[in-house]
Amino acid sequence: TPPAKSQKTPSAVKHRAPAALLTLTALRGSALVAAHRGNASGTLVYAGTIQKGHSVVLRGSRLWLQIDSPENLRIQVRGKLVHVPGLKPRVIIVTPSGWRPA
Repeated sequence: TPPAKSQKTPSAVKHRAPAALLTLTALRGSALVAAHRGNASGTLVYAGTIQKGHSVVLRGSRLWLQIDSPENLRIQVRGKLVHVPGLKPRVIIVTPSGWRPA
């Protein structure tokens, strides 16, 4: 019988997760957040309350966010701290270059 052929398995391809577009950290209190891909009718990627001391990391190229208490959050876009004026609910669009009102 001929010798068994060795089978080469393809080397594992390592896929890196895309860099975080947005990191939300509740510092002063909790904040209710809803995040959709693209726009308000896009896929829901996060909905919930971020409790004081906790963070949520979101990935993507464009996010539509509804935030009930932006004054309670530290908001980072691609690792850079940004200021979203608070004291009232806000709806914003986040892209790699920053944020703007929706």
